[in-house]
Amino acid sequence: MVLTPDSKTSAPYIWQEFLLGFLPLCIADLRAKSPAEFETIRKRSLEQIASHGDVAQFGGKGSKEARVGIAQGLAVLAFAEGGVTALGIHACIKAHEGCPGNMEKENR
Repeated sequence: MVLTPDSKTSAPYIWQEFLLGFLPLCIADLRAKSPAEFETIRKRSLEQIASHGDVAQFGGKGSKEARVGIAQGLAVLAFAEGGVTALGIHACIKAHEGCPGNMEKENR
């Protein structure tokens, strides 16, 4: 997982810091799940984001659960071909063409 500083996001830096710390844990957790458990987490994340995304952004009752839902949703998307780029970060579970993580390594 890497920051994508050239992305056109309006996400506050604190969101990126949160995701850089928490998203790898969510991905590791998903690796150990059965397909049925993975699907349950996917559905729960979708519901949290759809129902409480505003709370995640602005705070209030349920903001912790909403933020966890966003991180888990992004972790689910990290398993998709090409991973996911959102909120100024890129996450994927395997190297792929155009991966910002690979580009970072290539520029060293």
